[in-house]
Amino acid sequence: MILQEKFKKLVEQLNENQYVIIEKIAIGEATDDALVGVILNVINYKIPEIIVNFYNEVSYVKIYWKCNLVENNQITKYSKEDEQVYGDINILDLAEMTAFDEKLLSEYWTRNMEAEELEDVKNFRYFNKHDEYLRLGFLVEDDIMSDEIYYIQEGTTGFAKAPFSFEEYLDTIFKFKGFLGFEYNMLYPETESNERMQHYIKEIFGE
Repeated sequence: MILQEKFKKLVEQLNENQYVIIEKIAIGEATDDALVGVILNVINYKIPEIIVNFYNEVSYVKIYWKCNLVENNQITKYSKEDEQVYGDINILDLAEMTAFDEKLLSEYWTRNMEAEELEDVKNFRYFNKHDEYLRLGFLVEDDIMSDEIYYIQEGTTGFAKAPFSFEEYLDTIFKFKGFLGFEYNMLYPETESNERMQHYIKEIFGE
C-alpha cells in the first residue's frame, strides 16, 4: 500500500507544519475488488492497468490546506498582494472518474471547439478535480482508455497531450503538496505562476 503511505505521510507533513491549516482530509482505503469488478462491467471500455492499480490502493483523496500569509508574516511573500496560498487534491473515486461529466459540454469549455474536438469531449475522463480552469485526464478511444494524460483548458480549441506520465503526475502531487495551480505549472514551467509556487513551497515547507 505504497500510495496509502505516501498520502498519509503528506497529511503528517501538513499537520506538523506551523504555517498550514488543513481544512479537509479524506483518504479512502483500497477500492473493494467486488466494486471494481462491478464498475468495470458497467462501463463499456477497458481501463489501463496503471489506473486500476491506483484504485486498488486508494479509492479517493480529498485534501485541502491553506496558508495565511498575513498572519504568518515571517514568510517572505512572492508578491506584496499575496494574502493566502492553498493546496487542493480532489482525486475522484473510480465510479466518478469513469463517468462522463456533462459540465464539460458547457460553453465555458467548448466555445472555441470544432465539431471533431467536441466529439472528443464526450470521451474524456478526468482524475483530479484540481481547479476550475484546467482538467487533466484520459481519452477513451476504440473502447480503451488511454494511459497517456491529455488536458483541456477553459476556452481551448481542443485537447492536447501532456508532456508527462501518470507516474510523474502522482510524484508531482506529493512534491508540491497539491499546491493550487500545480497542474498548470507542470504544463507551463517557464511561467511566473510556477516561479511563485516554487517560492512558496520553499518558504512554507523548506523544500
